[in-house]
Amino acid sequence: MLPACQQEHYHHSQKGLSRAERLKNLRQSFSIKPAYQLKIRNAKIALMDDVVTTTATARTLSELLIKAGAQQVDIWALARTPDH
Repeated sequence: MLPACQQEHYHHSQKGLSRAERLKNLRQSFSIKPAYQLKIRNAKIALMDDVVTTTATARTLSELLIKAGAQQVDIWALARTPDH
């Protein structure tokens, strides 16, 4: 397990926000730790999350990892909230 992503700055709670609001809230919130830049290239990565609600965090981190050179990013979650 590699803790490759780091939160750049604190963002407001995602609770109660729409998908669009969550994406805006997460914009530029995360980065790749410099020590993991080379390890990510061409890697197949499993991104783990406890609960996926709108997929905003998972999508934001996946896009970041793909841009950093990951070959594939899969999302693993313990729970998924139902669509409303």
